[in-house]
Amino acid sequence: MPVTVKQVSNQYNRSIYLLRVILEDPDTEAAQRDQAQDAIDDLFLQLGTNAIGRIDGRSALLAALIAELTAVRDSIQLNPVGAALDKLSALITDSRNLYYASKQDLIQEDAVGEPG
Repeated sequence: MPVTVKQVSNQYNRSIYLLRVILEDPDTEAAQRDQAQDAIDDLFLQLGTNAIGRIDGRSALLAALIAELTAVRDSIQLNPVGAALDKLSALITDSRNLYYASKQDLIQEDAVGEPG
């Protein structure tokens, strides 16, 4: 039986949970904390990299990015912080452009029937 996406996701979630427990344990030494944090960072990088490798994964990641950036931008609009508002707005615009392009890729992939 092939390994499912859910199985891999659950494994990552459990691993990240355990690494966070290690980080928060008062008996953990500094070098151990650094190692645990590096592992968490690497796991998230791998999840992102692998999701980005697929068109539908890229679209989902971009949609989440747009939502997060928009929320931060909206909070900054209430109390502007230098050029941050302009930079966030530019990032949102760029992300939306990438999102729409990724959605087009997905539509074309569906029409051709080949993975992207």
